[in-house]
Amino acid sequence: GAPGRIGLIVEEIETVRGSDDLARMGLPMFVLILMFLSVMTGSMHLVNAIIEEKMGKISEVLLGSVTPFQLLAGKLLGVVAVSMSLTLVYLVGGLYALISFGRLDLISPVMIVWFLIFMISASLMFGSIFLAAGSACSDLKDSQSMVQPAMMLIILAYLGSFVVLR
Repeated sequence: GAPGRIGLIVEEIETVRGSDDLARMGLPMFVLILMFLSVMTGSMHLVNAIIEEKMGKISEVLLGSVTPFQLLAGKLLGVVAVSMSLTLVYLVGGLYALISFGRLDLISPVMIVWFLIFMISASLMFGSIFLAAGSACSDLKDSQSMVQPAMMLIILAYLGSFVVLR
């Protein structure tokens, strides 16, 4: 009867949707790798910058004119801005590629807005973790052991995303 035909139609629609590998795996992988690279690029720079300033005694001079919170907040906001600039360059390139292939239907403005919100949140969260690790170290050798737990968090989230994509 009718319920059997409806079930076949739904099954057929899901088969057609599942066959578009670009929509199912390509776009989420692009967004995942873009976020991972942007966060890692900005965050690792923070650790090195903080430690180099501490080793060169630059931080003492800077702390004469601003509070430690203002200094670290400025660094964090600067790195978030750099991460967002890098993200926007790759995002515009990805949108251009989608337009070139005639597959603009794969992405919506709402998805771009949510991606940017998550990107800013991830940059702030991991950037602050790496800032804290860099502030607690006095040289680059010490920072390797301090950064390892934060790196494990990023890698765990990255690897967990493959399970979510399935």
